[in-house]
Amino acid sequence: MEKFEDNLVCLDLSLVKTQKDITVLAQNALGITLKEEVVDYIWVSKTRIDVSKVFLWKNGDIFFVEFPESSGVRNISISIPMDNDLKTMKSLNPNQKSIKGDLVMVEPARFKDGELNSVLKESYNLPSLKKTVSKFWLWVPNMEIIFVKHKDDDYIDITLVESKLENVSVFGLNQEDLVEKKVKTPKKSKSVSLNLDDILDKINESGFESLSPEEKEYLKKY
Repeated sequence: MEKFEDNLVCLDLSLVKTQKDITVLAQNALGITLKEEVVDYIWVSKTRIDVSKVFLWKNGDIFFVEFPESSGVRNISISIPMDNDLKTMKSLNPNQKSIKGDLVMVEPARFKDGELNSVLKESYNLPSLKKTVSKFWLWVPNMEIIFVKHKDDDYIDITLVESKLENVSVFGLNQEDLVEKKVKTPKKSKSVSLNLDDILDKINESGFESLSPEEKEYLKKY
C-alpha cells in the first residue's frame, strides 16, 4: 500500500551554491527537471529566509520547507504555494459515489452523522471532528488523515504527518549528489541484418534508433 511519504524526496540545501545546483540535485533525486519558477522559489527561500531543506512531491512541486532546528526541534511547514493549493481544493461531496485522486479534502460540517463513514467506507468520529476541525485532508490509499485545519486557526496543522517525514529519502548531503550525471547513449550498430529475430534483438539491446534505414523498412512488412 502506497504511503503518503513514499511520494516525497527531501533536498538538503546546505551544499547548494547556485541555482544550477538545485536543478542538478532535483534531477538526481527525482529524475525530472524542475520548472524554472520552482528553482527560483527554492533559491530565494534558501538565500533570503534561511530554508535548509525542501520536500518535493514526485511531480516536482514543493510540499514542505524546513528551517534550521530550534532547541533541537525540527521546524517544518507547508510551502506557501502548496498551502494555497490545499486550502482551495474542492471538498468531498456527501453525494459522491467514489473518490477521485489520492489526496482529498473533507469539510466535516457538510456531512450528516453516518454520511462520511458511508462515503469513505471507514469509521471516523464525525461529531468529534465537527467540534474542532473545519477541514481535514485524507490520503486515500490507506484512508489516513494526514492534515487538519482547526476552526480557530488559519494554518494547516501537520502534526499527524511530521513523524512520517523522518522516513523520506534525503539528497544533497554529499557533494556527489550535486554532480550532473552523464547519460550514456547506446551506440548504433553498424551491422545490418534483415532477419526479424536479429532486428528484435538489436532493438532490445540498443533501442529502435540503432536500426539502419534498411532494417526499419524491413520491419514495416510485419
